[in-house]
Amino acid sequence: MIRYNLVLISVLLLVSVASAEVEWQISQDLKLPAAPVDIATSADGQKVFVLLKGGEVRIYDANGQLQEEVRLEVTADKIAVSPDGERLVLSDSKTKQVR
Repeated sequence: MIRYNLVLISVLLLVSVASAEVEWQISQDLKLPAAPVDIATSADGQKVFVLLKGGEVRIYDANGQLQEEVRLEVTADKIAVSPDGERLVLSDSKTKQVR
């Protein structure tokens, strides 16, 4: 019975830790020329990559300043960034392709 109570107390403690609230705040808004389809950030958090409807990727720095615009010659609906932040991986669920 004591062992059962210890297990129950342990589970309750884990559940209470797991249900802690996450605090967050909006640091800034990015004004975009088209609807965002997907976003990704570099591993170091210094770049934000925004895939826009219409086939464009916009790259912003950590301060929200536009750094680069890349026009895509392919369709995509998901974007991912390599750990070093130097390569984009695009996927298209309609054509079932990853580029």
